[in-house]
Amino acid sequence: MIGYRTHAVLVCAARSCPPLQRFAYAGDKFEEQNDRAYQAWLARADLNKFLPNERKVEVSSIFKWFKQDFDKAGGVRKILGQYAPQSVREFAAGGKYDTKYLPYDWGLNDQGRHGRNYSRAHLLFDNIFK
Repeated sequence: MIGYRTHAVLVCAARSCPPLQRFAYAGDKFEEQNDRAYQAWLARADLNKFLPNERKVEVSSIFKWFKQDFDKAGGVRKILGQYAPQSVREFAAGGKYDTKYLPYDWGLNDQGRHGRNYSRAHLLFDNIFK
C-alpha cells in the first residue's frame, strides 16, 4: 500500500504541493524515488522550515490535512525525521518542537515565473472564464 507516500509522488498542481519530479516512477525504483521526492520537498525552505534555534518546524498544510495517512506510518514527526534535510534531521527526528502549518499557496506547481505569480484569484478567474 502506498499510504502516506502518495503525498510526495502523486502531487497536485498547486505551488505548496511537493515539487514535481522530472522522472517517471518505476516499480523497482519506487522506494528510492519516493525518498528523493520527500527529501526534495522537505528541503524547499519556501515549503517547509526547520528552526532548531526556535524549537519549531513550519511545514506544509498537507501534513495537517492528511494527518491520518502520516499517523499510520508513525506520525508526522517520524516522517519529518526520516526525510528532513541532513543538517536538521536529528532535530526533526527528536520531535522536541512545536509544529506550525504554513498557509497553502495555490499558485502553479512549476519552477517558472508564471507559477510563482499565479494567485488564487487567477485560479478562480481561469475556472470561471476558461
